[in-house]
Amino acid sequence: DGRLYCHDDERGVVYQLDYTNGKIVKQFALGKFGVTGDFEGIAIKCNMLYLAASNGTLYEFPEAEDGQIVEFRTYKTFLTEKNDVEGLEYDKETDCLLALCKGSAGKGYHKYKAVYPFSLKKKSLVETPRFLIPLDQVTKNSDTNEFLPSGIAVHPKSGTFFIIAARGASIIELSKDGKLLAQQSINTKANPHPEGITFAPDLTLILCNDGQGSSGTLSLYPFKP
Repeated sequence: DGRLYCHDDERGVVYQLDYTNGKIVKQFALGKFGVTGDFEGIAIKCNMLYLAASNGTLYEFPEAEDGQIVEFRTYKTFLTEKNDVEGLEYDKETDCLLALCKGSAGKGYHKYKAVYPFSLKKKSLVETPRFLIPLDQVTKNSDTNEFLPSGIAVHPKSGTFFIIAARGASIIELSKDGKLLAQQSINTKANPHPEGITFAPDLTLILCNDGQGSSGTLSLYPFKP
């Protein structure tokens, strides 16, 4: 609906950004005593937000006003630091969060990268991956012969899923049933380390680049019919 949310990498702090100019609209924090972790993904359903840590823990909390502190719930999953969760998205069709793994896809899936669904109805992670990304296909078409995914977003019009890889400088498109539809290189000059992806209501593609010790940046790509 036009709201863009980002998060701190090591603290439970959430920011709403005006993506047209990069300014902070508001920010709020999780917990009275603060929360620390390796936060790697954010998703929203209505006015409820979710953060994913790289160790597979999910944080659930309501949207808050500027400067407020919010209570939160945590959900432990079977994913660990070995799986290295690196992205999170809400899928309206299945009412699930989608946790993107940069690391291990799980036992028996060593030739893939995986996306696992977290059921918001059951509040639990489904054991079977929603998507399995074949590494033999995506690495041969990447700039560095690797593909370490770092962000996931559902396209608001087509319902397909877009996944970026900072390591490999690629963006891929998957169908709703996980078929690889397309792959494109990412401009590393404009996007030195892309770790976030989403779409604006007018279908503008937004990439968020980790500052790597400096300021982070947003790159906007207008939709071309």
